[in-house]
Amino acid sequence: MTISNFYENTTKIFDVTIYYDGVLADISADTVTLYIKEKFTDADDESIVTSVADVATAGASGVATFTLSDDDTDIPIRKYHLEIVWETDAGYRFVVHQQTISCLNKLQDNA
Repeated sequence: MTISNFYENTTKIFDVTIYYDGVLADISADTVTLYIKEKFTDADDESIVTSVADVATAGASGVATFTLSDDDTDIPIRKYHLEIVWETDAGYRFVVHQQTISCLNKLQDNA
């Protein structure tokens, strides 16, 4: 899975599908959280953006839907570390995705 870069001050909605041992996980009772950090080594509570996914709508099918608002994406233009964490209702914690992502200037021609 790769999450695309985003533009500053722009709402971004995307889904993340979670599998466990190759099978779609029922995450409807769990918590899936996105962290955008300035550095890979930053702790979760140091994230500049934290967003909890909607798992009520399609979580039974393994789908977590994130909505980053204009305010969430009102951050400096640069590269960041993105991390998505799945915490089960049984208390297990899994980092399901990590990548570098960029906040882009929406006035800049990125061609």
